[in-house]
Amino acid sequence: MKSKRSVELWSVRELPALAFLIIAVAVLWIKIPSFRLEVNLLATAREMAIAGIMGCGMTMVIITSGIDLSVGSILAVSSVVMAKLMVDGTPVWIAILAALVVGLILGLVNAILINRFRVPPIITTLGTMGILRAGATLFTHARCIAPLPRALDVLSTGYVPLLMLIGIAALSTLFLTRTRPGRYVYAIGGNEEAARLSGVSIAKTRTLVYSLNGLLASVSGLIIASSMSSAQSNVATGYELNVIAAVVIGGTSIAGGQGSVPGTMIGAAIMAVLYNALILTGVPIHWHKVIIGGVILTAVLFDKMRSLGRK
Repeated sequence: MKSKRSVELWSVRELPALAFLIIAVAVLWIKIPSFRLEVNLLATAREMAIAGIMGCGMTMVIITSGIDLSVGSILAVSSVVMAKLMVDGTPVWIAILAALVVGLILGLVNAILINRFRVPPIITTLGTMGILRAGATLFTHARCIAPLPRALDVLSTGYVPLLMLIGIAALSTLFLTRTRPGRYVYAIGGNEEAARLSGVSIAKTRTLVYSLNGLLASVSGLIIASSMSSAQSNVATGYELNVIAAVVIGGTSIAGGQGSVPGTMIGAAIMAVLYNALILTGVPIHWHKVIIGGVILTAVLFDKMRSLGRK
């Protein structure tokens, strides 16, 4: 199994990302006055919360040497189910609970396909990504479901999204660093065969991780639906790349076995600040994905060079 260092709360892997974040925020704070406005900071915090909450689950998945490309579609399906229930008169709390259950079940389905049929995670979740996105479109007839009850607004108001992120990140960190299943997550990513020979249940651990990932995607869906007071099938299209970027930028190795939730929080903050900076500086939207793709590639190459340097 991996050494104790693999499950530390914090390591040197996160320092480059933290340094970049501090410099970026300082430059934007000085150079762009509108960046300092409270409304802009709250919007950036909300974007960070959405990516960060999903990133907590994705961190666990990637540490096991897995990947989940379906999180954006899971978010869309769970949010449109919740919205449909609400507009049909279902109490808000029951609709929210239904959305969370949907996310959990869809994550479980991914795990079953990976464990039972030995389909690589990237292929499994690429397939479910398309199926779920199409399912959301058919379910809504490609129409926006609105308006949603005002009681849902609290989830995206003020610092609530950030507080949700802090709570979920804390619980995720405790899970990975202080529980036996969390240590199994690192062990599987470090050396799956060694973990199996040590008595670790690969299937059970993977099922738990992918289920939690689906659940957390649905939590982010609640925040997005609350902020827009509506839900639609094309919400969060391509968002899985943002989440993966946040995780990798935060120091989690794409090869598995190493990473931390605090690092992912730094990565999520970088992604949110970067998007905000692109908007404030008027960079054409078609350049956004080019820049984000470059950031992802740079982070992966940096991780690869770091891995080679340890050999």
